[in-house]
Amino acid sequence: MLTYLFNFLGLQPTGNGPQKRMFLAGANEVVEGVVVVGDDGNPLVRGSTGHDYTANPPAIPNIGQNFANAGPFANYVLVATVAANPSRVSIDIENMTGAQIAVVRDDGTAANNAAPVAASVFALAGGAAAGQQGGSWSSTTFRGRLQIFAPAALAGSAFVSIMED
Repeated sequence: MLTYLFNFLGLQPTGNGPQKRMFLAGANEVVEGVVVVGDDGNPLVRGSTGHDYTANPPAIPNIGQNFANAGPFANYVLVATVAANPSRVSIDIENMTGAQIAVVRDDGTAANNAAPVAASVFALAGGAAAGQQGGSWSSTTFRGRLQIFAPAALAGSAFVSIMED
């Protein structure tokens, strides 16, 4: 497995001594012996902004508004908002709706009805049926605002668990 991992990452163990160690870790954990660099060749640091290579990105709605009636999240409606919190320790979202939901995250500085700042959107798959575990997302570094959207047909029955410390 380690050989496959090194090959996948394009790394070659070097040196005459013991094998260099490398651990896979979560987003907030240390990866020993690996430096991840951005397009400009500079090392990426935790919390840095990445690049979006989406071919047809969805139009992200203004704060407090629903998605438009076109695109991958057509007619998704806002079902929950978690305000930005600079002292947040962790946040976890679990989708148990039985259908896909969309999560929009932004830095929390934009006012209601304004375009979000530094926003991104991602989907969480639904469970096999309502009440069953679907996709989940968690972070110990994100401090911004989260808006959760569900298909309009499920707006009154969306079952999404949001835990914040």
